[in-house]
Amino acid sequence: MPALDERVAFLEGRVDEHSRGADEVRALVVHLDAKVDRRIDGLDGRFETIDRRFDAVDRRFDTIDGRFETIDRRFDAVDQRFETIDRRFDAVDQRFETIDRRFDAVDRRFEAIDGRFDAIDQRFEAIDRRFDAVDRRFEAVDGRFGVLEAQVAALDHKLSRQFLWMMSVLTAVLVSTIGTLLGIVLTSG
Repeated sequence: MPALDERVAFLEGRVDEHSRGADEVRALVVHLDAKVDRRIDGLDGRFETIDRRFDAVDRRFDTIDGRFETIDRRFDAVDQRFETIDRRFDAVDQRFETIDRRFDAVDRRFEAIDGRFDAIDQRFEAIDRRFDAVDRRFEAVDGRFGVLEAQVAALDHKLSRQFLWMMSVLTAVLVSTIGTLLGIVLTSG
């Protein structure tokens, strides 16, 4: 029976190892979750920066609106300043082009953020696949335990039968030896 106890102890050790492995996987998931939270907090800061830039653009629009009002008043008053006004329109156009470029930059940043979210999604899918693989391994171990339990039960049954057979043989030998000894004692005495 010591070999059976050793095998059972070995299997219990294996189960403990798998349990520790599952705990390590859980710890890795918690670590990844904290890491994702830090990334999202970083993105929130970037969105605040973008909001401030939009506020600055709004202020610039307000400034431009004020300039247009001034230009309209001057245009009505002085026809000779058309060239000056045209140059100012050119300047405004350049500012709009600058604003367009800034919007393009913001758009590119949003695309970069989308790319990062896609990468995070892919990482979560990879983690999902790893969990599925771990689940399959646990199912395989469960199947092996079922087979092992059946083998242990069969071995226990076989050992019980062999023990009973050996006891009956030893009893028969003992009875025969006692009978022989009694026969010798009775005939000699």
